[in-house]
Amino acid sequence: MIMNKKNLSVVVLSISICMLFMLSCKKDKKDVDMIFETDVINAQDNSAFQSAFDDIFKASEDAMSKNNGARLYGGPGVNFNCVNITIDTLSNNPFIRRFTIHFTSGCRTYDGKSRSGSLIVELSGDKYNETGSVTTITTNNYQVEGVKIEGRKTITCVEPGKHNIQVTGINGTGYAKITYTDGKTAEWKSTRTRTQTAGSNTPLNIFDNKFEISGTNGNSQVAEGINRDGGRYTVNIESPLVIDFTCEKTLIRYPTSGVLVITPEGKSARKIDYGTGTCDSRATISVAGFSKEINLP
Repeated sequence: MIMNKKNLSVVVLSISICMLFMLSCKKDKKDVDMIFETDVINAQDNSAFQSAFDDIFKASEDAMSKNNGARLYGGPGVNFNCVNITIDTLSNNPFIRRFTIHFTSGCRTYDGKSRSGSLIVELSGDKYNETGSVTTITTNNYQVEGVKIEGRKTITCVEPGKHNIQVTGINGTGYAKITYTDGKTAEWKSTRTRTQTAGSNTPLNIFDNKFEISGTNGNSQVAEGINRDGGRYTVNIESPLVIDFTCEKTLIRYPTSGVLVITPEGKSARKIDYGTGTCDSRATISVAGFSKEINLP
């Protein structure tokens, strides 16, 4: 078959378009894979901080609730299992009670995880769940399964069952820090509101609790962080996160539903959807029309 110049031009143009399309697809896939790689790290680090500081409160509450009412009224320190609790008041403010909760190395408490170090809990007000009370929990050489957690959690009761929560560095400013077992570190700070939606009538049974996490005072931004690779990001809540403690007997505490929006510095926003209520460690990241399901750490 003899091909004239016109037909040859059409063929060449068609081949060029096909090659360009294939190259674009390859480039897009490569770019998307790189995007997801960064987003997985951001999502995992953000979830690790959220879970770690929720766990800090839960471990404190569990220990103090077993200390003959220490969580509510104070009293003599006691030992049970591998946890030692001492109680005193601050010298400059006798209305603030301080509980030092020390976990002996390898101590396994409510969830079977290995803990060591101390949590220092200061309570201003008669009860944690009383309007106006302020509780701070500060870590001291605290580790869970070899992961070191450094920071302070401040919980202010707006009304019974509703608390504003702030996570900062140990001194009350800057970033909290996680050091993973491979030596990598991540930093994070957060301000959010937690509302209890179930379990308030059974204060000694923490496994029937259920909470919703949202922004504070209409502000959807709830956190900012620096991931383990040094990348900065901000976090907004698009749909309230649901934390269901009934999942705790088999899983780390991850949201069972809700939508986060994570925005890496200088890049477009990515959505993280935690699903519709199933107790699992799965989430879906969406960006630029692409979606990827991930496993949280």
